[in-house]
Amino acid sequence: MMSVHSQTKGKHGTATRDSAAARGLSHDAIKLLKTQDAAYLRTVGERIRRQIGKVEEEVRMQEGIKGVLGEDEHGKDKKGPAGEEEEDFDDDDDDDDDFGVDFGEVEKQPRKLVFADDREEQRDLKKTLEEGDLEDDEDEDEEEDSFAARQRQPQQKKSQKQIDAERQALAAARRAKKMKKRAAEGRENKLKALQKQFTHISAAGRALDLQRAKMAHTVGGVNKNGLKFKIRERRR
Repeated sequence: MMSVHSQTKGKHGTATRDSAAARGLSHDAIKLLKTQDAAYLRTVGERIRRQIGKVEEEVRMQEGIKGVLGEDEHGKDKKGPAGEEEEDFDDDDDDDDDFGVDFGEVEKQPRKLVFADDREEQRDLKKTLEEGDLEDDEDEDEEEDSFAARQRQPQQKKSQKQIDAERQALAAARRAKKMKKRAAEGRENKLKALQKQFTHISAAGRALDLQRAKMAHTVGGVNKNGLKFKIRERRR
């Protein structure tokens, strides 16, 4: 059984009190400290630093592209659907102009005067005119229905193709969005891993420099009794 004196002093106390883990070094940093030299640590640290700069540049470039395209953080377009609806209405107006139909102005046709000899002939003439107006209205309704049917028929034939094309375009857009999101997440994860690795490399390098300085008796430290000491220059 260890005594109180042996727990605080001697080899066991020193190992517990002053160790690489106690100084905040990770397991990977301790392995590097024990197996590699300072030149290797500097080389690996410089390589990781360049990789971090490259990944950060890619992230900034992607954010700039999103800003130019007008996308928010979730990758959605900032332009609302109202603009699209207004464009559709404008297209309808253009179609009306192409057909040469002006629904705003109605030309007044000249009225024809017919004289009747007596009241019965006047009633018959009035009845005949009303029947003619009804026939004209029916003919106009039939013409409008046939014109609308002719316009609707090619649209119905084309609608299935348009629906299929829209579905394919929507699926392609979703795939592209998922790929962009995964690529962005991959860059962020890679950046975090490189930063963590660079932290371990830097810590191992600093610990190695401190260890070599202690071995060269150029810096002070703490002895096995827990007393701090300072290296003094030799008197000349």
